[in-house]
Amino acid sequence: MNLPVDDPDFGKPISCECIYDELPEHKREKLLIFSRIDSLIMVTFDFIEKNYNHFNNNFSQPLKKAMDFAQEKKGWLIIQGHSGSGKTSLSAAILNVYLDSQIASLFYSSNDLFEEFYSSMNAGNQKYSNLVDKLKNIEMLVIDDLNLTHVSPWAMEKFIQILIYRYEKKLSTVINYINLPDDIDDRLLTRLNDNKNCQKIFIDKAVDNFFAVGGMIKNVLKNYSFDNFESKGHGLIGEIKANLEDALNLSKNWTEKPEGWLVLIGMPGCGKTHLAASICNQRMQLGDEVCFASVPDLLDELRSSYANKDDRNFDQLFKKIMNVEILALDDLGAHQISPWVDEKLYQLFNYRYIKKLPTIITRNTQSSSLDVRIKSRLADLKLATNFEILAPDYRIGSI
Repeated sequence: MNLPVDDPDFGKPISCECIYDELPEHKREKLLIFSRIDSLIMVTFDFIEKNYNHFNNNFSQPLKKAMDFAQEKKGWLIIQGHSGSGKTSLSAAILNVYLDSQIASLFYSSNDLFEEFYSSMNAGNQKYSNLVDKLKNIEMLVIDDLNLTHVSPWAMEKFIQILIYRYEKKLSTVINYINLPDDIDDRLLTRLNDNKNCQKIFIDKAVDNFFAVGGMIKNVLKNYSFDNFESKGHGLIGEIKANLEDALNLSKNWTEKPEGWLVLIGMPGCGKTHLAASICNQRMQLGDEVCFASVPDLLDELRSSYANKDDRNFDQLFKKIMNVEILALDDLGAHQISPWVDEKLYQLFNYRYIKKLPTIITRNTQSSSLDVRIKSRLADLKLATNFEILAPDYRIGSI
């Protein structure tokens, strides 16, 4: 670039555009986007060691083996364990090591992989060929939650061919699953059982990192996600539509970095509970210890233990909720008021306030009966982000 001597940029080094994409920071950014790892980018081995304190002692050995495999960067690794045992987290942490080394990598859930098989085939031979070539030759491939149920014979054959190719080329591959079907193809089973070229991790005991008080049990929670949140409501327009989309984006951002309190305020049916459950679902999948508690149900549970003089059960439940990593308190203000209730709620809120523990709170716009001490903590802008959702009851529809 020719510049006059008096130009402020004269003499300054400027990156050549032809090598811009090859700079380390830009190359890693491209590899990250290509990898499909999305929100699991935060799940590194350091993150697991610092945040997964709910895992039991059975997890220390699998963690070490996964770390060793990531450093060796060769061969295959099979991880088997129940739902919630940490398979996905270990797989993501391994892939993140590869990305840090600027090695091209791909992260596919089993369902997404087969869906892309079918869609690419329908889109034409070129798109299908590109997908197969990518899966065959990528330097690191992670297949998460392998599930061969309801896979067509055609897709199964292509899948096996890809894995055989990767096996023969000794390309790094991580596969995790709960169980393999009894009728699995012998060609695939032989390679998965090859102890020479294929390391194995068995996580002995699943760790349930979610508990609920009320109806939002784990199987119900899994139905809630940001993807199925209707941010447009029933034909909402203008300010109300924009407001609901802002609530969705705020919840997504808080999920990526859960710090402080998120307080969602609105009329019944406006989407508060759906957003709170979606946050809990995603953080649970990332390995956090999560509790979703309906405030009226929580207080009923505590009252019952207290009335029956079951001090041990009362103390265990109360301490567990006070200290859980991510706590969602749904429908605050819908409970019956009494001095005992006010005091217990204050103890819970004050403890998490002092500890600055991540907490999601939903409350009705009309609820005005809260203890003044709790209101004060909810209003502290240094800790709590309050957002009022303006949408009407989705179950009724806009009028």
